[in-house]
Amino acid sequence: MSKPTGARVILRNLATACFRWALLIVVCVLIAIGLAVLGCAPHVLLGYGLGGVGAFGAAAVVVMLMGVALALLSWSFGPKRLLLSLLLLFVGASLLLTFPPKWAIRCFEEPGGPVFFLPTAEPLAALTIDDGVDPATTPLILEVLRTTGARATFFVLAESAEAHPELVEQIVREGHELGNHQIRDVPAVTLTPDELARQLNDADAILRRFGPVRWLRPGGGFVNDDVKRVAKRLDCQIALGSAFPMDPYIHSPRFVAAYLLGRVQPGAIVVLHDCGARGERTATALAAAIPQIEAQGIKLVTLSELAEASRN
Repeated sequence: MSKPTGARVILRNLATACFRWALLIVVCVLIAIGLAVLGCAPHVLLGYGLGGVGAFGAAAVVVMLMGVALALLSWSFGPKRLLLSLLLLFVGASLLLTFPPKWAIRCFEEPGGPVFFLPTAEPLAALTIDDGVDPATTPLILEVLRTTGARATFFVLAESAEAHPELVEQIVREGHELGNHQIRDVPAVTLTPDELARQLNDADAILRRFGPVRWLRPGGGFVNDDVKRVAKRLDCQIALGSAFPMDPYIHSPRFVAAYLLGRVQPGAIVVLHDCGARGERTATALAAAIPQIEAQGIKLVTLSELAEASRN
């Protein structure tokens, strides 16, 4: 049997290389599409708040690009390294979801939509506290803010405001502001349009007894067209955030404090939580983090103060 000629060998090698590259491109495209669907479908179907805060949805773009990197790794090192590549992808995606880059967050901003970040030349960042008020923990947070001179926007659950009006009055009296966080802590995506409108409208009416309400953050951070319509009718701006240390899930005040120290920058919107053990952790973390943040020259203020600085 005659051996292949040099020309045939070259053609065969060229065909093999073309096939390998074509297969690689197909794998890259399929993985990228799959990850884009996984990352963006909740954004399209449920709103901006994938995982509870807008930054999660923004990271979908980065995760999609990591899918291409996964395909390249899998091809370069062989199928046996696929599990390692998947592990690296999981770790990398988790880090990106926790520490989303600013440019990825901006991919999901739109005129008239929720604000994730308010760029400003002034050394200011907004501190927001969700799910109050709690007679056991809200005073702890207020004491830290009073001691450090920081101010915050409290996204208060209106049913707790009715139960503890003295705490809401104290929040306003001490220079902080109120934001609409519905009547109860229910993910907005689980509510019908009528239920959502009723929750936000009733909460707005209750909170306005204590002071102006300019900001709205729906339950779970989920934003869809129904939320935007109600916010427009109430003349409120929807606010999500750019610095969310996942404090409901990570129960370490030390981690939260370190996260804030690394992530708070001018224009950032910090998302933390009150109520029960979460409120205690928030007070502890803020007591540790605020002096160090201020040592970097950054002051924590309300959303309205940051928005005013951003407009100037």
